[in-house]
Amino acid sequence: MRSVSLAALIAAVAAAACGDGAVAVVGTLAIDPPALALPAGGDGAVTVRLSDQGTPLALPGPVTWTVRDPRVAAVTGDEGGGAVIHGLAQGSTVITASLGDVAAVSALTVTPPLLLALTVTPPELTVASGTCAHFDAVGRFGDGATVALDGGDVGWGISGQGFSEDGRGGFCPFGVRGSFTVFAGYRDQLARATLIVTPAALTDLTLFAPTIAVAGGDRFASAIATFADGAGADVTGDATWSSSDPAVLTVDAGRIHGVAVGTATVAVSYGEFVRDAIVEIVAPTVTP
Repeated sequence: MRSVSLAALIAAVAAAACGDGAVAVVGTLAIDPPALALPAGGDGAVTVRLSDQGTPLALPGPVTWTVRDPRVAAVTGDEGGGAVIHGLAQGSTVITASLGDVAAVSALTVTPPLLLALTVTPPELTVASGTCAHFDAVGRFGDGATVALDGGDVGWGISGQGFSEDGRGGFCPFGVRGSFTVFAGYRDQLARATLIVTPAALTDLTLFAPTIAVAGGDRFASAIATFADGAGADVTGDATWSSSDPAVLTVDAGRIHGVAVGTATVAVSYGEFVRDAIVEIVAPTVTP
């Protein structure tokens, strides 16, 4: 029995179809590349080639392109046998190129969209120490979507110590003050924001003062402020000091100077708190 080549069979079938106006196709179609991966929102190019036993052939007519799952991708062909594939959503499907009764397929994988930009919101936040702050990471993707990311998928950090973190964009400062940089990392992007921590509310003031000082000599007092976050701070230099009797003693920034023998009250005020203590000024001891 005489063997018949695949090309001859294709030619015979195509010739029979020509009577109905179909394009006569002799050869084999193939899509280049045979498999394609692109991100959602991105584009990729494919080309169809016609050959007969390895010999390239000219396309005898226009190629029809289709996508098995149009939810995943869209395809737009051109007159030269090429096409542009546009990824729509993550998933897998098949691209088909048809010419007459001959067809070729190419596997298509649409991956998650590319991350074009990452930002942290709010870009700046001010809280009192002891009050927790929360930030969100927002991604802008290649498919046109702007998405508030799950905080647990983002890598967080801050340029300072004294913070507890929840790993989802939450930072709780305790006993710290100042300006800090918050970092958010996602995929290959890094974004920053600023966290300003102010002192917590003042809850108490404590005065440490000597009970006795010597006329002509100096002793020292100090004022310690306590804040709502449990932190303490020496505010001796920032507080306001006074003496009930400057003829007996004077006081400046916690420095008590004995002027004359007697008793007077030293008072210190800071914020809404006032504290005082009685100091006795005695005569200096005479050494024989």
